[in-house]
Amino acid sequence: MPHAGDHVLQQPFPSPTIRFLRGVFFLGHPPATFMIAVVGTACFMIARKDAHLDVDVTFMFTSVFLVLYSIGAMNDYVDHAADRRAGRQEKPLIAGDISRNAALSLWTLAALLGLAASYCLRPAAAGLAIVLWLAGAAYNVWAKSTVLSWLPFVIFFPSLPIWAFVAAGRFTLSLLMAYPVISLLAVGLNISNTLPDLEGDAIAGVRGFTHMLGLTRALLLLWLLLAGSMALMALSSVMISHRLDMLLPGLAAGAVLLGAMMADWLLMRSRASLRRTFYLSAVCSGILGCTWIATLP
Repeated sequence: MPHAGDHVLQQPFPSPTIRFLRGVFFLGHPPATFMIAVVGTACFMIARKDAHLDVDVTFMFTSVFLVLYSIGAMNDYVDHAADRRAGRQEKPLIAGDISRNAALSLWTLAALLGLAASYCLRPAAAGLAIVLWLAGAAYNVWAKSTVLSWLPFVIFFPSLPIWAFVAAGRFTLSLLMAYPVISLLAVGLNISNTLPDLEGDAIAGVRGFTHMLGLTRALLLLWLLLAGSMALMALSSVMISHRLDMLLPGLAAGAVLLGAMMADWLLMRSRASLRRTFYLSAVCSGILGCTWIATLP
């Protein structure tokens, strides 16, 4: 084992350029941003009934990715002081990889480019992109520390498939069913997104919806919301589209993922388990949402 005074730091310290590029990459919360962009793009393909990759698909993915990147980067920008108090060294701003001024420029530029990409598809799609970006901004600057922290999620995620269908020029009134159905998934995503940060948030004085619930009740509610959304999707599919057979593979995958996250927590009970819960719930929600959207008339 090395001791103090041993020359253990033989690797050169990353150059400022490397650190800056690393900061740019992680500032926008890339795993979650990428997953949501994939879901939005999948909804766009479902709307067109065409899975071929083309320029329009690229514009849709780019728009969703950049709008989400902007929201994620703004979150780190707004939370800078709280993250510093909590010692969040995994955050690019706290690690010193990137400055606050650079972060401000990046999330502003990403938002503008994301809206422009959506406008290239349809002006109405750009209008929806603005609404979704504003929902994310409201979470960052206001809702996150309140009992209404779930509200921007309930605006954003049910609107995501509507954004995609409008961008494809295929909007129908049946898509409005996304609000009651996908809202359950949205509240669950708000909970799972917060769970890994409960301890750090407590140090920073954040008291949002999930913090009020506490860890055990939040996990139970998350599991119930995912199970309830599956039941509501099945019921709506039977009553509206009569295409339950198309929904069954998604429901089966959702049930497996829900079981996996429950078993993971019950067996491991660690912060790493809570991080996996977020990713599993995000994948579960994406599969359920896309499969259900595909069954709508």
